[in-house]
Parts: sequence; structure tokens; C-alpha cells
Amino acid sequence: MSIPRVIEEVVEAFKRAQLAGDPAAASALFADDAVMYPPVSEAVVRGRPAIDRLLQAVHRRLRILGVDYDQVGGDAATDMAYVHWRYALRVETLAGDAPPITMRGRLVWVLKRRDGGAWRVAVHHASLEPGAASFEAADAASEPAAPPVSSLPVDRP
Repeated sequence: MSIPRVIEEVVEAFKRAQLAGDPAAASALFADDAVMYPPVSEAVVRGRPAIDRLLQAVHRRLRILGVDYDQVGGDAATDMAYVHWRYALRVETLAGDAPPITMRGRLVWVLKRRDGGAWRVAVHHASLEPGAASFEAADAASEPAAPPVSSLPVDRP
């Protein structure tokens, strides 16, 4: 199943923003009332301002070196869409001299469009691949772990 090109453009814009180290551009793709379930925390991040704070904090600690997506599925209607993909996110810490690691997992987005306007991410749910209980464990078998990011600022329910 393939997703419409307009949804692919939102995914590509998110990828470009992450690679450019531009968290403001990434968070601008989210709806005002979006909800994010990050893979590195049990917290639920609610609203674009909180998502922006989280992405800003991530980019202060990590540099994203590469992002690969392998689409699993997706579909769109007039004002609602979803996309599901596997990801590999290559990152390095900005503090210390730890080598880069690769986080692998799955990501599901639900997107919405109001009044024929731009598509925005309404729900972002990311998970690490099975067996990777935390960010630190994502690549423990092959690469050193990055510093924990569990202290990043998020709004808790």
C-alpha cells in the first residue's frame, strides 16, 4: 500500500529538518494539539509547544547523522491519513567522544488536514525494535550506548 505524494512530502520534510538539525522546522509539521509517544520515554508529549521543547532538547544533545525509512503501509482519506514505517536513525552525542549509534524501530504517524489546508502530524508513535528496552540498549550488541535522554523536558499526563 502506498501513501499519496503529499504525505510523503511531510515525511521527507521531517527527515530534512532532523538531518539539518532544525527542530523548529520539524515541530512545525505537527498539529497544535498533536500527541507524541517518543521511543526513549514513557511520557506522553502533548501539544506542539511541548513537542518543540522535546525536539530542541534532543538536538542540543544529539546530532542526527542519517535517517532511513522503509515504508510498511499507509493510506489517506480527504482529511485523515496514516503512515507506518521502519526506521534506522544514526546519531552521535554532542558531549563526549562516544562513537555514533543506530536506533532502529517502527514509527506510526496519524496526519490530519483541516479545511483543505496543510497536512499536519496529529499522532507520532515511535518504538524501538523488539528487545531494545531503552535508547541505551538499542545497539548495545554492536555499538557503545549514547548518554540517556530520559531527562529531556516533556509534559507528563
